[in-house]
Amino acid sequence: MTVWLVGAGGRTPFVGHLRGERDFGAVRLAWAGRVAGTASVVEGWDAAEAARDALADLRAEGDLAAVLAAACGALQRLDARWLGRDDMSVLLVASDAHGARAAASGLGGIFERHGAAWLPAVPADHALLGEPGAPDGTSWPVPRAEVWAGVPAGLPFPKHDVPGACGVHA
Repeated sequence: MTVWLVGAGGRTPFVGHLRGERDFGAVRLAWAGRVAGTASVVEGWDAAEAARDALADLRAEGDLAAVLAAACGALQRLDARWLGRDDMSVLLVASDAHGARAAASGLGGIFERHGAAWLPAVPADHALLGEPGAPDGTSWPVPRAEVWAGVPAGLPFPKHDVPGACGVHA
């Protein structure tokens, strides 16, 4: 399971971007996001590193909802200079042998890949979609997928080359 986030376009589409995954016993957590995406390249790098460190140092156990709540809590504790910008967009997906759940913030869409096709994973009015900021820890059941792509609020889903639009190179 992999999670990607669509870049903003322009000359610096991936300012503040982060992506990763970890195992917590039987639970696999994967995430992609951007923190301080409207900042300078240097500030965006610092913000993304802080978020990466918070998730890398995460201590979590329990079911899917507990792991997601812990991950959201780690992001909520980032320095106020990153949180105060209100421009965080993030998608976190936890899965185990029984299913998958997601938590998110700042997304206008979530898509899942089925073979070569990308399909909406949740309807346009789903509670996972909303305004930028730190995720509140609420998680929702979602269908299982090999690859997820979050689309920050206000951006379109790419018509071609989804991996490239998410900064993923083969």
